[in-house]
Amino acid sequence: IDPEEGIPSRPEMPEVWDGKTVVEPLQGANDWYIITNGAELAWISQIASKATFAGNVVFTKDIDLGNHKWTPIGNATQYYNGCIEGNGHTVMGLYLEPAKGDLCSGLVGATNSTGYIRNLNLEGKILFVGSPTGSNQDVGSFVGLANALSLLENCHSTMDIDGTNGIGLYTGGLLGRAKAVKVNQCSYSGNMIAGKNNSKGGWGGLVGTFNSSVVDAKGGITNSWFDGTITCSSQGAFVYGSALCGYANLNKGMCTIKNNYINGSVTIMGVTPTNYNVVCGKAVATTTIADIYGVNITSTNVTTVTETQLHNGELSRKLNYGVPVGAFGQDMSNPSSHPVVFADSIV
Repeated sequence: IDPEEGIPSRPEMPEVWDGKTVVEPLQGANDWYIITNGAELAWISQIASKATFAGNVVFTKDIDLGNHKWTPIGNATQYYNGCIEGNGHTVMGLYLEPAKGDLCSGLVGATNSTGYIRNLNLEGKILFVGSPTGSNQDVGSFVGLANALSLLENCHSTMDIDGTNGIGLYTGGLLGRAKAVKVNQCSYSGNMIAGKNNSKGGWGGLVGTFNSSVVDAKGGITNSWFDGTITCSSQGAFVYGSALCGYANLNKGMCTIKNNYINGSVTIMGVTPTNYNVVCGKAVATTTIADIYGVNITSTNVTTVTETQLHNGELSRKLNYGVPVGAFGQDMSNPSSHPVVFADSIV
């Protein structure tokens, strides 16, 4: 995407957003909104908070939101229905503070179309300020509630999630609640504290839950990895949790969790309930789980690999076996490297 062709130049904005300034972005090719700073992204959020908004967004620079409390783009009644192309850039200083009355929270609050989010990195923090109320509270770095989203691809989060005061009903390092989303070549490397939850729900290092009763709904996690940490202080009987997906419940469709690896830790404090698992806390019969690799992890549905295999390229070879276009690459000149997204595999 080359959105800058033929558009006028504008003065440079401050590097760090002040939490207040809102500036309408310029539009480039095919009317994509061009994001070069936090004030322009705040304009997108402001517009989407008033009515369902379908404008497409492209980043041409890294931006810093300055750790000011962020209002998600779209919400449970006014959806964001556009596409986001990150072009490999990073949104830094993203700070989310889900409160009791918030139904969904993330960089994007809620989506309800077949748009996509691609090639974007997030850094920041999610701090829960109270236990969830109401029927739903969906929280994820990228999207809280993905009613519909065709693809989350090459998206990576290092956002810390502090749920000490009570985590959302569905909380994920990337997506909170997804109905039929393909998560491909993504990762979560942050630190999550999963506190108490008032009701049946799920938390996961990548996705809190896939949950839909729509016939033929298809979603899942492929060619991705978790190398963060999760500490769970809750022993609630109806809370499903794992490093990849807390609850896979596409009960009339298909959820595929395949060709992923785990190099992080999930620590359950106290007596460990049976509804926690490394790969998926709970999965209905229509879920396929295959080719999951865990570094020094022994668990159901996990093939154990060693630290040496993580760094010497052997795990990359295992992950790329049978994939039409190699999904993973690795810098073999760096002895501490690990499998990451192979750039040429992004279509």
